[in-house]
Amino acid sequence: KTARANARKAAGRWLSEAGPPASDVALGDKAEQLTRLIVSRVVVAYAHAHHFVGVAHDDMHVGNVVVEESTGEVKIIDWELSVMHEPPFDPRKVKRNSNPMINDQGTQCDSLFPKCTCQWPWHAVLSGSSSRASSSPSCTLFGLNKTASQRVLASMAGMGAWSAKYLGPSAELVRPL
Repeated sequence: KTARANARKAAGRWLSEAGPPASDVALGDKAEQLTRLIVSRVVVAYAHAHHFVGVAHDDMHVGNVVVEESTGEVKIIDWELSVMHEPPFDPRKVKRNSNPMINDQGTQCDSLFPKCTCQWPWHAVLSGSSSRASSSPSCTLFGLNKTASQRVLASMAGMGAWSAKYLGPSAELVRPL
């Protein structure tokens, strides 16, 4: 119970410190807010790794996302299966594989959390993107039903204009993408 209470307290602090992503984004309940915050920070981390470093993680699932408790900053770990590409790497332009994790087409966590359907294509929110990784992206990790999850991810289409405070430390580098 103490760990759960501490996690709720930390998540509340992250949301409070980040503020709303933009004035035109409906906030929804805490689960929707938390999903939007964490997924948007993962998107920024991926865009940074791909565009500036030229690396595809190739094993992306929720077990490889660490959120710093004190700040809510997202770290992607476990890079030993990663593949280097000539930067800027754009996973939207590679041959599609049936496994959403290959070439970072999406992420998956149902192997860790049986009822979780986090097969969202992170790049669906980048400008000019048409997702090939999933026809119905969703992330139910924080207790959202699939419809609410899809609504949250759809609301991220304009995240390029969101504040750096909300998006995290690499926001200004990837904003033009």
